[in-house]
Amino acid sequence: MLVRGLAELRKDRKGFGGIFIKTISSLGIKSEKEVSKLFIKAGIITIIGLIALQVSMAWIGATSVDAIGLKENGGEVLAGSAIALFGEFGIYIIGKVIFLTGITTNVACLAAVSEYFERIIPSLSYKKWLMVFSIIGLTITNFGLNIILTLASPILLLLYPLAIALIALIFANNLFKGYQSVYVSTVVGVGLVALLDSLKEAHILTHAINNTFGFIPLFEHGVGWITTGLVGFLIGLIVAKTKKEPSEFIDIAGQAIDKIS
Repeated sequence: MLVRGLAELRKDRKGFGGIFIKTISSLGIKSEKEVSKLFIKAGIITIIGLIALQVSMAWIGATSVDAIGLKENGGEVLAGSAIALFGEFGIYIIGKVIFLTGITTNVACLAAVSEYFERIIPSLSYKKWLMVFSIIGLTITNFGLNIILTLASPILLLLYPLAIALIALIFANNLFKGYQSVYVSTVVGVGLVALLDSLKEAHILTHAINNTFGFIPLFEHGVGWITTGLVGFLIGLIVAKTKKEPSEFIDIAGQAIDKIS
């Protein structure tokens, strides 16, 4: 249940989830059911807002070429568009918006990463991990957006498909009875093609990869991992049925609630 997940967050209030719990508790909301309802409402509002934001940014990028010309990255597009619309004052507007949105993202990411590393390497406290990653982030920021995008894109092309696949599997866990083989084979299928996309983005063996693996449906569009992930899912399902693997069901909070041999 979602309520159980919120109860776990209450135990650790210094992490990312704890920030939300503290804020909600400060409003006088104590019931876990009420907190879960608030989480759901906030999540829906956030999703709608992010969709509107991304659509708006895509529209700006698609319609601003005539006014500001081609730019190297999205930051330059936003800055140029702001100046074109509001004059020189526009740069201050977009700067303030980026600062406010960036600071919230930074706080969330730093809190989540520091909490995670404190759990796996407890020799350093949460605050020390927070300082370490803050310094690393501040250092990388000064490389400039173009260099950051160049370095980050191959990594993101590898990690995003894996994250999407795992999230999809967790949501669908009870539909395929939580077979371990399904998880393994799906992630392997997704990971192999994601690795190829990552190498292509880094301009490593690009032509060889395209010539060798171009037969995979959707590969040329950068989402061939969907195809191999589905194939891996089916293979894992067949293997699990053949080996008669135990089933494992989970609740909304991701906790195992039943395991059947």
